[in-house]
Amino acid sequence: MKFAGSSGWVFSGLMLLTGGAFAQNLITALNVGYNSSMTLIRIDLARPLAKVPDNEFIIGSSPHIVLEFPDTANGLDEPVQDFTEGGLRSANIVQSGGRTRLVLYLNQMFPSNTRIDGNSLLITLQGNAGNAGSVALRSAETKQDAQRLMLNSEADARLKVEQEAQAAKTGVARLKAEREAQAPAKAELARPKTEQEAEEEAGQVSALNISGSLRGSYWSVSNNPTGRNDLGVTEFWLKAAPHLGDNATLMLEGWARMPNALRSATTQGMLREGYAGFSSGAADFRIGKQIIAWGRADQLNPTDNLSPRDNTLFIPEPDDRRHGTVAAKGTYNFADNSSGNFSGLAATAIWLPRFRPNTQPIAPAAGFVFNESIPGGSQFALKLEQAGQAVDWSLSYFHGFDLDPDIAVLPGVLNLSLQHHRIRVLGADAATVIGRYGLRAEAAYTWTEDAAGIDPFVKNPFFYGVAGADRTFFEYLNINLQYFMRKISGFRDPNTIADPLTRTIAIQQSIFSNQQDRFQQGMSLRISDKWLNETLEAELAAIYNFTRRDHLLRPKLGYAFNDHWKGSAGAILFRGNDSTFFGLLQDRSAVFGDLRYSF
Repeated sequence: MKFAGSSGWVFSGLMLLTGGAFAQNLITALNVGYNSSMTLIRIDLARPLAKVPDNEFIIGSSPHIVLEFPDTANGLDEPVQDFTEGGLRSANIVQSGGRTRLVLYLNQMFPSNTRIDGNSLLITLQGNAGNAGSVALRSAETKQDAQRLMLNSEADARLKVEQEAQAAKTGVARLKAEREAQAPAKAELARPKTEQEAEEEAGQVSALNISGSLRGSYWSVSNNPTGRNDLGVTEFWLKAAPHLGDNATLMLEGWARMPNALRSATTQGMLREGYAGFSSGAADFRIGKQIIAWGRADQLNPTDNLSPRDNTLFIPEPDDRRHGTVAAKGTYNFADNSSGNFSGLAATAIWLPRFRPNTQPIAPAAGFVFNESIPGGSQFALKLEQAGQAVDWSLSYFHGFDLDPDIAVLPGVLNLSLQHHRIRVLGADAATVIGRYGLRAEAAYTWTEDAAGIDPFVKNPFFYGVAGADRTFFEYLNINLQYFMRKISGFRDPNTIADPLTRTIAIQQSIFSNQQDRFQQGMSLRISDKWLNETLEAELAAIYNFTRRDHLLRPKLGYAFNDHWKGSAGAILFRGNDSTFFGLLQDRSAVFGDLRYSF
């Protein structure tokens, strides 16, 4: 765990929730159109996306595209939709916690382009396995009772060209009423568009598939304990995901930032991800720096032990605090994903040749000096999972180093060591949707190097479990509630240690590692709603520790000015006494504002 120095203890073990999930978006419709040269997929949402969702193209015996929609609920009635038209075979959509995963199964792998158009995400598949000579549209049923539509081929060649160009531009053919309204508009066309012009307007596969954002934010208190307040931060984020043929992909994402733009021109930069992916038959491979996030619970994820976070970054979204780690990842898809007991079943093996820890806002107490030791040696992880069924589930195993350190006393009274010890984690998770309720559970048991619990400077083995549910009421009011608990094996109260120095450090260690008590329990709550045609959003997120009665509150308000510009403001409030986890973070309480332009 990297750290920054200052006076006073500051640490974050649950800081992944201080960013909080913002008010949920909602997938309202899934439309598919096709013609002789392309398949058009339009995903309609209640409000515009800030950026193109993370997506993965998996090219094997069953080619498919996986899209992750953070802070988004599923508004479709059926989790599985069959599409026999064009290049799309079926679509599986599953909501887990505050995010929704959409898997598009294709008849074959096509060159593709993904972009945002208003409140819609458009995916164009170049090439078509369907019949030529017609343009059809099929809509998945939604909770808003979206109807199935069908557009027939147009006899007028000029209008047909215009329709195909518009369909490629918007990702779906016009509604019947709009189609009928086009008739008087034909006379106003100066000339019919040529096939070449229509093709250019629709856009071919982007050479780099670039997206990004420009961001500016204000924080009243720094996440990094530098002693400075009233910080202005400017950032530039850029992502490129070019496709290297039918069996290979490339991902590059990074950022550059000025962490204190009001006072200094100092800049920082990071390559968050940089990897190559390729497929061979039913096997998929990925090599390079990559973010590997595990767990189906909402933000609190006991099985998520592979990719580090930088919790000193001034970023409202917790997922943006992640950064990749160098790894080789291989996945084998056991069977065709369309039917059978093995549908969606996959096994994954991961090798991590080097270790990178979390970066936390931690500083030693006055008069002490920190020395952090980054261990060498490789790590590995295994996972068996099934997705796209009535219940999504996984079993996982991790053998590697703890992302967060233990605190030990070095020779010399004022020297403290941050040490990352070996751990083994056996975990499982599951998620399903019942009506409008999303249910999820996740749990893991962690073995540490102090199996007997006799070393006060090494975490004890522990069980960590999370279970919860969420539901959307009325149109947009979403309530997400989770219960979490920890049980420490071989627990010994650090307050009973006789040596004063050892007792002081052991107590701090127990607070930072959430091992103050043999049994700890609490809850997380997130309530969100939106108004004014879904442009105004509000959320209140909270964590409450039943055992120690410390808590976190995070209100947030946001407004979408248009498809590209969005602003937000909020606060992060830590409360508790000095002997509690959130109580130690009380002086990190802050208000913030954020303005960004996405493209």
